[in-house]
Amino acid sequence: MERYSRYSLQLNKANQFASEDLKADKDVVLACVKKNGYALEYVSEGLKADKEVVLAAVIQNWNALEYVSEDLKTDKEVVLTAVKEDGRALKFASKDLKADKEVVLAAVIQVGWTLKYVSDGLKADKEVVLTAVKQNWDSLEYVSEDLKADKEVVLTAVKKDGRALKFASKDLKADKEVVLAAVMQNGNGLQYASEGLKADKEVVLTAVVQNVVALQFASVDLKADKEVVLAAVMQNGNGLQYASVDLKADKDVVLAAMKQDGNALRFSSDDIKADKEFMLAAISHNWNVLEYASKDLKADRQVLLVAIMQSWCALQCASEDLKADKEFMLAAVARNGNVLQYASEDLKADKEVILAAVAQDGCALYNASEDLKADKEVVLVAVMQHGCVLEFASDDLKTDKEVALAAVTQDGNALRFASKDIKDCDEVVLVAVAQDGNALRFASENLRKGGLRAYMNGLALARRSLLFFLLAARYRTPLDTLEPSEGPAPPHARTIFVGCVLTKLNAHGIYFAMKLKRLITAFTGAPVGEMLRTLNAASRNLK
Repeated sequence: MERYSRYSLQLNKANQFASEDLKADKDVVLACVKKNGYALEYVSEGLKADKEVVLAAVIQNWNALEYVSEDLKTDKEVVLTAVKEDGRALKFASKDLKADKEVVLAAVIQVGWTLKYVSDGLKADKEVVLTAVKQNWDSLEYVSEDLKADKEVVLTAVKKDGRALKFASKDLKADKEVVLAAVMQNGNGLQYASEGLKADKEVVLTAVVQNVVALQFASVDLKADKEVVLAAVMQNGNGLQYASVDLKADKDVVLAAMKQDGNALRFSSDDIKADKEFMLAAISHNWNVLEYASKDLKADRQVLLVAIMQSWCALQCASEDLKADKEFMLAAVARNGNVLQYASEDLKADKEVILAAVAQDGCALYNASEDLKADKEVVLVAVMQHGCVLEFASDDLKTDKEVALAAVTQDGNALRFASKDIKDCDEVVLVAVAQDGNALRFASENLRKGGLRAYMNGLALARRSLLFFLLAARYRTPLDTLEPSEGPAPPHARTIFVGCVLTKLNAHGIYFAMKLKRLITAFTGAPVGEMLRTLNAASRNLK
């Protein structure tokens, strides 16, 4: 068996290259076709006529019947075995077996459309045909003309799929019962009905409710029937395209269609698309329909502003004149700064327009002219609204400390877009980290690897020293006798000096000393107020 398995694998992989001896070796071939029925194609003619080999092959793969000898294609047991696996095997059966009712029934019960391969006699056999159309409706195409006129057969087919009406006789295409059954299953079946039934309101209503596309096959009169068209567009708004010209201009019909699908407006009349009141109502519900508005309405300020309130993308549909209208664009960018991208080039270079846009959405800076991207006032407004738009500022402003501080205050990650010098500025980086601890990854290598920590520690030490001094000044206590609650800590050198001086000045009154607090704070470099809050926030974010 090991030999057979090895040779079987050889035949499966490259059957056509096997030796003639192997192709004629029954044991090898049996092992092979049991694994791959297609291998029968390459075996010797003698084994293609061997019933045991052939049965093993068609059981594994019904397609193998194509390669059996002509004698075995007439063998009922072999063919029945194949068609029971898959009815399509009937294609390779002998002419006699294609006329054998038992064989044919076994095939069509599997795959109805194999009726195309059977004899003319069995195509006229009602039992065979009913079995076929029950399995597959389009097998009705292959039945005899007499059975295409058989109401029971055709009803069986159209109840499976209304499109089977295509193959029915002329008389049955005019039979209301048959056509109603067809369009109830698939409205598209209406296209195969008689002209008389295409003008039958009951039939057409049934069809369009099942499938709106059926409306295109209705009579001209019924395409102009408001009840029929309303039923169609309520099922699918796009059915409006098949309505009469008059109904495409009917507001009730168009509204019904748009309620189901707003884009159905594209099939309405030009008068509807130019009706300002109608379009305003439509746009207030779905701005996308602006695309279908008349040219005049696309240049109407009121219409565009209503659309922009729905979505700034609506401005893409505006006329070129409106895109260049400063008053209109000012109103538009005040609602949504992003609409700046649709403004004319002249307005993208207009400082008033740009300021209005970036104040509403800092990201609008992306669409400003290069000159205004280098305007400090514009960029400051933008980064205060959205820090990361620093990315779009000019290179000079990316090195500006004031601009950078404004950006990182709004979003610490804006540090990513600052210049190399700014990324090495401890004050800017501290503010960025206070806003978002993750911003540290954008700082210079020096600040990332301890520089910022050292800066923060220095500020903290200056703060402690200042507090130490103020305590001494308040109680007129010599500095060298004070010990903070957390233990003695050496104050900043400058603080020691100033503290000693003010201790002497206490003789003139404590209030005189406290008036010098602000001066002392600046002198020592100790953080207070906003700077202190920034330091504390940064410390928390870096824990």
